Amino acid sequence: INVNDHSNAAFFSQVVNWFQLPGGLVTLSKKPWTIISYMFSDVDLMRALSNMLWLSAFGSVLQYLTGNKKLIPVYLYGGFAGAVFFITAVYLIPTNKAVINSLGLLGANASVMAVAIAATMIAPNYRFFRDIRGGIPIWILTVIYVAVDLAGVAQSQAAFPIAHFGGALAGFLFVKMLKNSIDGS
Repeated sequence: INVNDHSNAAFFSQVVNWFQLPGGLVTLSKKPWTIISYMFSDVDLMRALSNMLWLSAFGSVLQYLTGNKKLIPVYLYGGFAGAVFFITAVYLIPTNKAVINSLGLLGANASVMAVAIAATMIAPNYRFFRDIRGGIPIWILTVIYVAVDLAGVAQSQAAFPIAHFGGALAGFLFVKMLKNSIDGS
């Protein structure tokens, strides 16, 4: 990196490029660590802070209700599902094929979406701020979170909201499997 080059293009091509999940499989094969690094990296400070706040809210509920061993797996499964859905969408949606080499996924959104859906499915009537008129049910906060999250990617390529949906599906399936294992034992 040229220390005197302060352009955004240089930062994205020489730094961010090593952390974001590429849309193309050929590029991914050269940087396989990005399947993990993308869900722990971000360049947008407000989005990173927002993800941390939502993760704190939903993650604390998930951890409180299920114990200390579920939060990290749900987060990782959501991130992995988001990556799979993102790459699949990049290849299946015709408008993405022209920009396949310039698309990259970065941020914890898919992982946080998995945690939010999992926490909500486990206890949809769990309440925040119980002292204020009985509290706000977690499902209402989840609806708000999903709306804000999808509004944030509404103007992006379709692969981005699909990645977030993949994270949500991972959270949903995690809880379904958890409930099945509890019911089956």
